[in-house]
Amino acid sequence: MADRHNRIAFQVTSSGTSKKIKDTVASFIKHGLYEHYDQLFILVLGKKQQRYPVVTSNQVGFNAAQHILDFKDLFKQISFMPSAKLKQLARLIDTKIKVEKQQRQNAATTLKRSLAIKKKIQKELVKKDLAGLYDRLYYEPDLKFIYGRLMVRSADDRLYPDVDRDKPMWYRMELWDFYDYGLEFINNGCKIIFDKEYNWDYLEEDDPRISNPDYRYNHFHGFARISYDDMVEYDPETDGYYGYSSLFCHFRHNDRPIIEVSYGTMGDYSKRHLPFRFEVSKYKKLP
Repeated sequence: MADRHNRIAFQVTSSGTSKKIKDTVASFIKHGLYEHYDQLFILVLGKKQQRYPVVTSNQVGFNAAQHILDFKDLFKQISFMPSAKLKQLARLIDTKIKVEKQQRQNAATTLKRSLAIKKKIQKELVKKDLAGLYDRLYYEPDLKFIYGRLMVRSADDRLYPDVDRDKPMWYRMELWDFYDYGLEFINNGCKIIFDKEYNWDYLEEDDPRISNPDYRYNHFHGFARISYDDMVEYDPETDGYYGYSSLFCHFRHNDRPIIEVSYGTMGDYSKRHLPFRFEVSKYKKLP
């Protein structure tokens, strides 16, 4: 924690050992924080030691008796505050408690809504009888769905079936699978270049790296994810324009409902080719 205006830094720790204190001051100096803060206070969550060795430094004036605090020291300082300061502190604490309470309530509401729409989607989208498909589903998970495609629409859209070309508010998307927190859709993807460790990058048109023997490249599908948290409602009734059911979502990720896109290949049961996916963490700008 830090107060840049008053140039004061705080480190909160559960350990009040001499070594911890010494390491904290050393880290403060190593990262050059003394250039931004004149004082470093260390708050020990528990009881601090009775004595600490002197910590000497040219960069920061650190006095163990003054700058190492525990709750006893904290309450002592609070007890000497003027009434105006105490009222200000009480208001800050009250505001903090209210904000955290509201955040917990919002999280609980979001979770309940997400679980409800997850249950509805799994009931409405998945075929009742999957007998004879289980062996294939590992390779081709999209076979579980009743519909191959959905209309993914913004909950704020009032133009459908017309479309705003500058800011589309609905997409026709092809279902692929569930993932832990939502639905996954497959699209045409793009060309990907990758090295022996499967670090990967997007391949541009007329990209000179295409002739680099250290790389391989191919066209890979894109797998776009929409989380349950961003889903508002699923309407199983097919519309009168395109003949698909509709999934209404919040478009709050760069004006889109998609939270993440990965790249890879579909599986093929007939050839026993398993699905492949590049790791998102291995994306890098390849030279």
